Amino acid sequence: MDTTSFVCQSCHSSCATCASISACSTCPYATQIINAVTGICECSTVTAWDAGSLSCIACHYSCATCSLVTTNCTSCNTVTDFRTISATTCPCLAGYYDNSVAICAMCSYKCATCDVTGCLTCDSNAPRTISGVACNCNNGYYDDGSHTACALCHHSCKTCSASTSCTACEPLLFRQPDSGNIYCSCFTKYYESATSLTCLPCLYSCATCSVGDRCVTCTAANFRFFNTSTTQCECNVRYYDDGSH
Repeated sequence: MDTTSFVCQSCHSSCATCASISACSTCPYATQIINAVTGICECSTVTAWDAGSLSCIACHYSCATCSLVTTNCTSCNTVTDFRTISATTCPCLAGYYDNSVAICAMCSYKCATCDVTGCLTCDSNAPRTISGVACNCNNGYYDDGSHTACALCHHSCKTCSASTSCTACEPLLFRQPDSGNIYCSCFTKYYESATSLTCLPCLYSCATCSVGDRCVTCTAANFRFFNTSTTQCECNVRYYDDGSH
């Protein structure tokens, strides 16, 4: 009531009853609260008005707080739910995915981004490449089972399961599995350069060699014998070297 005119005044439209035009005493709906600053009845920051049920209902699970409608997020829980604000939504942080609950689930260590089915993108610096819903290590690297970054295979491997266990060799680089199936050794008549770590051809006369012009063994069928003094495969008596065989 206006104490000057003694005429009753209307409460704020949000009030059920009021002490003054801007100070609700009670709210029309049990789920509403009185705002301590504005004095009006409204939904709390973790709820929004639902016209269908005429009540304040919880914000969408992804929101920390919301306004007007349940899906209109105004803030997100970054520390506890691993979410970040983006316009009016709270998507999961990179490395997490939405599992239809408030707290985002962590992706596999292999993924850069993911959803419930698996990896969506990979970290090319890992280096990993997408294959279906998996981020596999590139050739020359292997997965150690716990780190995003793939570990480097032994230099001789095309692929490997551990640093000292090749699973495939690259024939275009003149490599083949060694006798112990651990590394990829050079083809016969090739040797591994100590500087470039690549397979290079032996001198044509060698069967095997330690470096290009230092034979280790000779091919008897080519009428050659090993000279320990020169480390060369020289022609047998009555044969000559044609310079290519």
